[in-house]
Amino acid sequence: MRLTAAISIARSSLLCPVAASLLLFSNACTRLDPLEKLVPPVDALMDQGVVRFDDSGNIEVVMNNLYFRDNPAVSEASFIGVYVFNRGADVRSRCCVKTESDGTCTVKEEKACLVGVGFSHDLGFAGSFYLDVHPPQAFNKTASQFFIPVYASDKRAQPANYQGEYQHFSSPVNAVDDRARYDLYIGFFFNVMGDRGVRAVNQKISYSNKDIYAAISPDLLSPVIPIEARFFREFPEDETGAVYRIPDMLAWMDGRTDGEIDPRINLRISEIGNFLSDVTANDYVEIYNPTDEDLSLEGVYLQRFTDTACTSLGDASSIMSLYDKIIPARGYMVVSRSGQSLPLPGAFPANQLKEYGSSSTFNVGDSHCFALTLGKEPFTEEGSETGINPEINTLSLGNFAVFNPGDNHVIDFVGFGNVTSYEGLGPGPELAPATLRAISRCPDSQDSNDNQTDFTLRSPTPGAANNCP
Repeated sequence: MRLTAAISIARSSLLCPVAASLLLFSNACTRLDPLEKLVPPVDALMDQGVVRFDDSGNIEVVMNNLYFRDNPAVSEASFIGVYVFNRGADVRSRCCVKTESDGTCTVKEEKACLVGVGFSHDLGFAGSFYLDVHPPQAFNKTASQFFIPVYASDKRAQPANYQGEYQHFSSPVNAVDDRARYDLYIGFFFNVMGDRGVRAVNQKISYSNKDIYAAISPDLLSPVIPIEARFFREFPEDETGAVYRIPDMLAWMDGRTDGEIDPRINLRISEIGNFLSDVTANDYVEIYNPTDEDLSLEGVYLQRFTDTACTSLGDASSIMSLYDKIIPARGYMVVSRSGQSLPLPGAFPANQLKEYGSSSTFNVGDSHCFALTLGKEPFTEEGSETGINPEINTLSLGNFAVFNPGDNHVIDFVGFGNVTSYEGLGPGPELAPATLRAISRCPDSQDSNDNQTDFTLRSPTPGAANNCP
């Protein structure tokens, strides 16, 4: 949604010439008069507002309300966020931080981490222990201006806090150097709440010895505002501190990203086989990695539902953790029973095979449902660890449970045979024929979100490319 579609605009007078404002940030238009010459005060300015970077290294955004008051799309659930990055960061990129020396992040990802945030109203960022200090607040669409201080931030877009007090951008937790340069963005959310919680806080996942944070994803995002700390004069006429114009919101762009920070959501159940060579242990589920990145399966689970359990879903018949495995780029992972004698490719790596014990833990059957999910270890109601075996859990799964094939934490879902739960218009074929005892995607990565279209009866090829026509 663009503001131009939501409201009628009355253009305000500009501090810069129109031609310069279209360039957004020419040198002549970016830096206004220094703070001590800013007379009259900011509340007399008639444009979108300014960013102040004072001579102590702290940042404040003063944003005028030009478009919110009469906009029906703006409500108490709306939100203004201010985001500060080191100079040159790609605001669209996910942030990646190595947690161990063998973690791998790209230079672009390492640079894309937040260093400061500000907000139009408090969402209780300090946490439940400090709700008396920072209770959640609603957006005030009738305010004439929004005064937004910038705080030192962690990479989740949450302000650093000490005993409930947010730490300013220039503070013991974030030393700002003279002439340090940053890129500042302002984002607007029509509704700050999303299906994964508060959208202003960046989702985090951890795998392969690294932490990854989502890119900021507001509905509207300002052009970049390059800012510089100016503590001392470099020559007599040089001024300390600086003030920068906020571009009119008509120049803002769609700030939404696709939200994909975890490439494991691209994993696919590519083949399912049953009773190969008439050997009970030769049931298997093959998982394919279509990405160009080796992926840790820490936090990835394969949930099995028998034909009757497929009817209502909910708690799985069994859930199997793949926590100790890595699936290579464009490679395969095979989940089977111990004692299997599958026709795996020669020298199939042991770390790409996960074996489980009894048939009550893992079997395929003629009609089953399998869900590949991302989740956390189950917790008791008190919040303590259950202490259960991380490989097998048949207890109540709580937020783990799959109630619908389209649940957010479901990476892939396959129902086949005589079942009532599946992706799309129908289930894949039943695994009953005596000769063809596998259902396969053709090709391995094809996913139209319709099990009856994506899966056909094929000769088994566990751990290798599917036997497609």
